Amino acid sequence: MNKVFVTGATGYIGSSVAQAFRNAGYEVWGLTRSEAKASQLAQQEIHPVLGSMQEPESYANAASQADVLVQAAVDYQNGTAELDSLTVNTLLSIAKPGTVLLYTSGVWV
Repeated sequence: MNKVFVTGATGYIGSSVAQAFRNAGYEVWGLTRSEAKASQLAQQEIHPVLGSMQEPESYANAASQADVLVQAAVDYQNGTAELDSLTVNTLLSIAKPGTVLLYTSGVWV
């Protein structure tokens, strides 16, 4: 089974992307910052990864196992462009050969 890792898995775009992959039969991990949202992901049969875009080490292990990486997260309060760049660069640096990176645009663009 293909594995997918989604940043912003509880956000407007990321939640839809994560659920679409799940519905298509993929095993999905989703990055979230809170226990409450982690519980919501688990109820949707999405593996929660409790962490933050600001702390790549909090999600790097889960992301490195994925066949598909999706960057759908945004943090409006903490240097949006810089944090987005950090996240994309982290995902690229840990991706195994053949991994697909999907970058979704958001309302902040």
